[in-house]
Amino acid sequence: MITPITYDIGIKLDAALARVAELEAAIRRHIAAREGESGERPDITIAALYRIVRTSDSVSEEQKPCGRVFLLTVLKRDVDGDSGRDRTWAWYSRLEDAERDVLRNAGDMFEANYYDHAVIEEVPEYMMSVATVRGWYRASYGDDEEAPTVSKIEAPSWSAGICNWGIG
Repeated sequence: MITPITYDIGIKLDAALARVAELEAAIRRHIAAREGESGERPDITIAALYRIVRTSDSVSEEQKPCGRVFLLTVLKRDVDGDSGRDRTWAWYSRLEDAERDVLRNAGDMFEANYYDHAVIEEVPEYMMSVATVRGWYRASYGDDEEAPTVSKIEAPSWSAGICNWGIG
């Protein structure tokens, strides 16, 4: 039985699939134009495709991706960084809001030292986007403290070479 909700979801899905087809056509036009200029097939990454779609004149404004989010992820790793746990706590449209919340341990995100680090990453809209780290933070608990002192730090050595903590 088709209900109004099922019908509405079907319409939205049809619209989303049409948008994907339009974006794919725009990317193919761009690639074809590049091939015509150089005679070679360009090596294009997902990030490059995102930039093409975001800046292309052949894609209408309503078809272009809308932007980015800032993911706030808390984590804890053992000394050498080989094992541990993590949890994406929240996403924000503004970096300032993410930093404010991590520095004040909003919602007890460090969960009484269950997590001791946090990372804020900027993630552009699109599938398999590569995140850009905007800040690392460490929560330190004193002997009698219930709430941590949170401070901005340099990236921990165990985080080198790893990206997309929040959207992995």
